[in-house]
Amino acid sequence: MTDSVTPPPSVLIVSYGLIAGGGETFPIHLANALRTRGWPVAFLDFGKEAPQMGVRNMLERNVPLYHLQDDVNIGRLCQELAIDVVHSCHTTCDLLIAKSLQRLPSYRRPKHLVTLHGGYETMTLRDLLTSLAVLEDVDQFTYSASKNLDSFPKRFLAEKRFTPIDNALPQPSAAPAGRSRADLGISDEALIAILISRAIPGKGWDLARIAVESVRAKSGRDVQLIIIGDGPVYDEMIKASSPDWLHLLGFQADIRSWISIADVALLPSSFSGESFPLVLIDYLTMGIPAITSDVGEIPRMLKSSLGVAGYVIETRAGGISESRLASRLATFASLDNHERDLFRARALSASEKFDFDHMLRAFERVYETLAP
Repeated sequence: MTDSVTPPPSVLIVSYGLIAGGGETFPIHLANALRTRGWPVAFLDFGKEAPQMGVRNMLERNVPLYHLQDDVNIGRLCQELAIDVVHSCHTTCDLLIAKSLQRLPSYRRPKHLVTLHGGYETMTLRDLLTSLAVLEDVDQFTYSASKNLDSFPKRFLAEKRFTPIDNALPQPSAAPAGRSRADLGISDEALIAILISRAIPGKGWDLARIAVESVRAKSGRDVQLIIIGDGPVYDEMIKASSPDWLHLLGFQADIRSWISIADVALLPSSFSGESFPLVLIDYLTMGIPAITSDVGEIPRMLKSSLGVAGYVIETRAGGISESRLASRLATFASLDNHERDLFRARALSASEKFDFDHMLRAFERVYETLAP
């Protein structure tokens, strides 16, 4: 007689929308990996913004996808799919899921896991207090940045389970699609800086543009700036006339192919929810050093056994100055090839600590602990 093997719990992973952004693509990577490892997993799209097909196509076809039509149906969906654990990763989703599960009888209610990506610390005190009342029934929280906990009162932290799990990304199955400087009309001698983020205030788009313009004017060096992402800031910038050294590419599904032609990444974020940006993992994995603000876990992310993989600028009054960003970019632009290669080696070394399998196993342990 053989020992029976307990099947893994069934998991419903919830996303704010099928749109670009670390908090939105993270649950997709997680769902895909769980399915590959044999977990019964389904995906619920809240559809709070119009889906981007490039992001939709990231979700493997063997992961069942459901679209939210009415929050009343969340509980019904959980019952029909016999869900053991609901995993949400966005404040809007967290709160609506919590309210929906509260309507179910306790004996039919799945466990609720919330992953903090930076959101509650951006709330007003009034909104936070309202949210805390709803979150009382959440069974477990995970987080990647210590700042994610700053807004929660000591009582809440003491009563609830909070588990730190660092972000990570799966290794690509193939090399990035071929891109070249010629695609954008950039010469081989130019220095390419790249910024990839949602185009919202606080992500530093204007700051990056001004810094590059300053370095070009003062040094006479050909510094080119690629910016990838969409949103209100992109909409405004694309309306205005742009210099030929500024390349506004909007949404791009294959960001690593563009990263591959860059020399340095810019991450001058002052966004209050910035925690453990996935795009920085992309940069480092591709061997691209970064010039960043010091928000969230960014300083720790850039550390390696060989040294810091770029320059970290201290935030003051909630942001970094244009002059300090320009100064660090000018310093990098002045490096010779050997010095730049050292930074690339540091970036690759720093990327080694982002182990996707380690992260996945950590979440599996949380699911198994939560499941009945």
